[in-house]
Amino acid sequence: MRIPDSHIETIVTALLDIGDRFQGREGPSEIPTSSAISFRIEELLGRLPTQEARFSVIKRAMEHTNHSLYTIIALVFDLRLEHGKIENREKLKPVEAQILSESQLEELERLVCSKIEASAARDLLLHPMSSIILYRWDTWCPSTKAQDFVNGLLRTDEGLLDFIAGCTLPPGTFFIAKDTPHVRWEIDLKTVTQFVSLEDVEPRIRKIAAEMPPESVDKREADALFTLLKSYDDEEYRKELRQFEA
Repeated sequence: MRIPDSHIETIVTALLDIGDRFQGREGPSEIPTSSAISFRIEELLGRLPTQEARFSVIKRAMEHTNHSLYTIIALVFDLRLEHGKIENREKLKPVEAQILSESQLEELERLVCSKIEASAARDLLLHPMSSIILYRWDTWCPSTKAQDFVNGLLRTDEGLLDFIAGCTLPPGTFFIAKDTPHVRWEIDLKTVTQFVSLEDVEPRIRKIAAEMPPESVDKREADALFTLLKSYDDEEYRKELRQFEA
């Protein structure tokens, strides 16, 4: 049954609001939830006659989304693709076929930045996709707030562990960090090295691991610490790290 156009905004809002509940649960061969939601939303928006009508729907839907952040970011990422704003790619669609205008997209980007900043004041690093959210915050938003946020964490050992744990990707994620046929990275190198040199903090990481009582570290931080320590001793990791920090 065809969804009436009058219901599109309600459905778009609902899809955005529930999307983060399912992120990171896909199997390695499954389409990411964010991609499936973005495709469906773009399909629905394409039924509206003008860019202004589409913009009004998606902006209000984003404003009323309270339980998702990564799903919104993933949608804006796809909209940026249309405008050639990802890694200097050529525009994927001609101007007349784009869902939104350049200025409308920029307004959504500002809205995303404000939502990420609000999340950082609450529980950003607890989000299963916090690594990618951090990276988008730093690369999309014009302020230094992302770097300031991470610098604040790095002042303490506990904050450093929080940051590393926040940059550990859940299994099965289609992620930013470069993958190879032989190595599966669990630490998102691209995000980590956007903020800090892992080689520079290696002595500090090893000191924390040697001195910190195991019972004082929660499981997520312990897993991240173990993963990073194991990676430091892996020559393939070293090669990959040098590529990101070059």
